[in-house]
Amino acid sequence: MKIVYFDNLIAMKKALKIWMLLIILASCGNKPSQGGDSDAMAVAEQWDISLRVIDLQMHNPRYEAIVHNSSDGTKQVLEGYTSDYPQEMLESFGNVLQTDVNFDGYTDVMICLGMMPTSTQPVTFYDAWLYDPQKDKFVLHKNFRYLCNPEVDNAHQYVLCHVVRPDGKTKRYTAYTIRTDGTVKKLREWQEAAE
Repeated sequence: MKIVYFDNLIAMKKALKIWMLLIILASCGNKPSQGGDSDAMAVAEQWDISLRVIDLQMHNPRYEAIVHNSSDGTKQVLEGYTSDYPQEMLESFGNVLQTDVNFDGYTDVMICLGMMPTSTQPVTFYDAWLYDPQKDKFVLHKNFRYLCNPEVDNAHQYVLCHVVRPDGKTKRYTAYTIRTDGTVKKLREWQEAAE
């Protein structure tokens, strides 16, 4: 194993961003991920997800995601829709991530709703389906879809959202806690120079 030392904070931040991107990419598609610390939290389920997009040519395409529990064969159908996105921005619609969105130790499901163009950049939105162990099913988080470019930050246990400011020189970050009651709590907000 090679140890890398960073001479400055900027190089360390870039390396951390690359590492986080690799983790996010590794969790894309139908690969299950483990949620939480197995010593302190419950063991995450393994989910096999089949997703189909319906009415892609319509203004508000719909999706159906069939979630199979590989251990006992149970399944649940998750149904949702996009916002009124332009057709050319729906290329990423339907991408699925499995991660622990609310850090309760259970694997949740994020379904990409597509990208919305803005004056400075496209922003990506997701539906988040949180696993409720009491009900043994996924429940749609009603406000998650309004978070721009959400990324699950396991190290800090929050969802990090970011947008490039209209000046094109700064990036605004906002950290949120996702609550199981369907609400979102803003933890903090900061700005950095855009890359």
